[in-house]
Amino acid sequence: MTVQTDDPPAAPAPAEQAMAAVRAYCGWHIAPSRDETLTLDGPGGTALVLPSLHVTDVVSVTENGTVLADGTDPDIPADYSWSEAGIIQRGPAGQTAWSGSWSCGVSLWTRELRGIVVELTHGYDEWPPELAGIINAVSQRMVDNPTGLEQQTVGPFTEKYATSGGGGAGSGFAGADEAVLARYRLPPRP
Repeated sequence: MTVQTDDPPAAPAPAEQAMAAVRAYCGWHIAPSRDETLTLDGPGGTALVLPSLHVTDVVSVTENGTVLADGTDPDIPADYSWSEAGIIQRGPAGQTAWSGSWSCGVSLWTRELRGIVVELTHGYDEWPPELAGIINAVSQRMVDNPTGLEQQTVGPFTEKYATSGGGGAGSGFAGADEAVLARYRLPPRP
């Protein structure tokens, strides 16, 4: 027998809310490190930009159903190389760019939507200290001022409260926070 209640689920703790806000602002999970399989649209160029800024391992890359060579077999050249910053460069094998009737010798990624699957490990083992500081500060602001009240007027008295500063409506981030967060924020995508 299942007992149903009308009680709403408990709200996340301020620290969890602050971590979620940082992840949403930056556009990726950041920490902790995790294994993930990403299905991505093919960019058609030589560089595939991943939704991560800290890649620690690329396990496999599959393009249009074909697993690409990673260079671990000395007899087979790698089809790609990758950087910690989240860029996978297409290697010598694969599609070749054509200019008129001659080959430029440049390999290109597919243009197929959902045409690339990447298995990788990414994210930091722990929150970088500067981001942990922002999470703590935002969490404390949520505890001190849970409704985000900027000022209150009672009779002739007006009281102003610490707010998010330049962080935008409801973001909870101060202007100085955004300067730090910018270093961890994914660049805009086409």
